Amino acid sequence: MKKVFSTLLMVFTFAAWAQGTKGYFEQDARKSSNLLVYESTVENGREDGSDFYVADVLRKAVITDLQIYSNYQIIDFYDNDTHKKITAKNPEIKTPAEAAAAVNAKYAVSIKTIIDRTQPPESYKIELSLHLIQEDQVINGYTSSIPWTRDEYLEYAHSEAVFNLLPQIDITLTPLGERLLLNTKTPEMSLEDAKQEEDDINLQLNRTSRKENSVNAQKKVKAQLAQAKERVRKLTKKLQQDEDEKLADQKRSDKTKQRISETLSKTRSSRVQKSLYYTGKGRVGARRNGKKIILHLILRICLERAALISLFSIIKVMLNIAFRSLKTLILLLYVLLRKQRPKNLENTNVLLMNMRQSVPFSLGI
Repeated sequence: MKKVFSTLLMVFTFAAWAQGTKGYFEQDARKSSNLLVYESTVENGREDGSDFYVADVLRKAVITDLQIYSNYQIIDFYDNDTHKKITAKNPEIKTPAEAAAAVNAKYAVSIKTIIDRTQPPESYKIELSLHLIQEDQVINGYTSSIPWTRDEYLEYAHSEAVFNLLPQIDITLTPLGERLLLNTKTPEMSLEDAKQEEDDINLQLNRTSRKENSVNAQKKVKAQLAQAKERVRKLTKKLQQDEDEKLADQKRSDKTKQRISETLSKTRSSRVQKSLYYTGKGRVGARRNGKKIILHLILRICLERAALISLFSIIKVMLNIAFRSLKTLILLLYVLLRKQRPKNLENTNVLLMNMRQSVPFSLGI
């Protein structure tokens, strides 16, 4: 009972996890049919068959791509067990339709490598023929329009051919599946997108592992999963570094604010201390230096009083001099106005006496 419960729990957990993921294609992986890769031939090949390996490499690459990027169970006609099974039912199989009928396949795919040696260097093209078994006819396929060199052909031809073949067998790729199949540049993505991509690849690995003879396909998906995990690791590390940098910036900002606060506090403290110093170091200093301050005030008052007395004395002397000068000036004016010239000294003395009596005030002369 516990085993049954554990199994059901695992199934529901996987179903909940897979609900938000699509993998590489949008079709239900549980609803699958058989697809037979019938043959891979070379057109205009060498007589010694030395270039047949190109067709063999391409066939294996096409099978791997179809196993990964579709929900079909891919059957390899050149597999020993499959070949024995087909020939056991019909030893004289001559067409893809006959071979596909023997393994109950919905479609059959034939691959042809076309080599052009008219101009060096030699160029390669791929041609796929798609056979619909129920109608026993070639419904479509794909032929590359641009020739490749041999190295380019072995690296890119199978991906482009499968990409164009999938819509014809009712397979719709997700953006992730399209990018990985065509091996296009990985776009910039957030950590959440990278984790979602990792979940999609995990789902696809689970789908691929349930297929027969899918060792190469599983290796390829595992390599893709390793790249996705590395991408998540780098993004996580970068995000952590950004967080650490922000935290460090915040700490530096806090330290700067603390230093400014301490500087201002020290400045205020210094000002207070100077104020206390210049005011007698507070109340205690004021009480101790009270006598000195009083004596200083008394001395200051005495000096100011002496200065005022000296100033008053100077003013008095200056006033006396001014009044004496004024008196003499009045006398001269009087003489000039009266146009009187004294005839003798006695008359002069009389005139001076009259002048003195005529002045309404005296300065003590």
